[in-house]
Amino acid sequence: MKKYCYLFLLPLSSLFAACGEENNVFLPGSLKVMHSAVEVPDLHVNYFGEDIVFGTNPSISFGEYIRLTLPSNIQRDILFVSTQDTLTQVHQEVVELQPGEIYTLFLVGSGNNLEGLLVQDEPLILTDSLWGVRVVNLSPDSGPVSIEITGQDNPLSNDLAFKTFSDFNALSANAATGAFTFEFKDGNGEVLTDINIDPLTNGLVFKNTTLALTGKTEDGSLSVRRIDSFE
Repeated sequence: MKKYCYLFLLPLSSLFAACGEENNVFLPGSLKVMHSAVEVPDLHVNYFGEDIVFGTNPSISFGEYIRLTLPSNIQRDILFVSTQDTLTQVHQEVVELQPGEIYTLFLVGSGNNLEGLLVQDEPLILTDSLWGVRVVNLSPDSGPVSIEITGQDNPLSNDLAFKTFSDFNALSANAATGAFTFEFKDGNGEVLTDINIDPLTNGLVFKNTTLALTGKTEDGSLSVRRIDSFE
């Protein structure tokens, strides 16, 4: 009897191990890809690992982003190709997503000086009457910025340099609190730009979003883009 039990359990345990490995391989990762590079035309994003037909491939303009679901634990090239010249690849970024994790890839810089900023998202698990906000500085000439909320004493983030980002912060979302005005200030305390968001009317209760400072101060293109962490 002991002999038969031993022979039966060994293949069974091997089967469980194989199932565990299969789940680990095929559980995908989620990736948002944002075009935040200034002085760069609309872009195709080729993540297929092979040549594509650009005429049927959607493109993204400055400030826009797309959501992708990709296999995990596999290195994959993300190619950014100009819509003005599909023979021109403006940047290539290699990513490897972990199973079930969420990431955002920002294409940052200006002109020919481009790079990718890959951020692993860690959204908050929120209770009633709360929303989560994170900020990221994608402006190449803004210098470090502080983000303050009008009417509140404590800043959301201090001295946020180019290509850096904060954690998600939980904020109230109810009728009494109302809308929030987020002011992005330079080192002298001057407001560079701002954005007003009402979490209730924008459906942000229980949800997380990222406020991205994009553009340049020198040409007046500085603005704040909202990137939601949900579909």
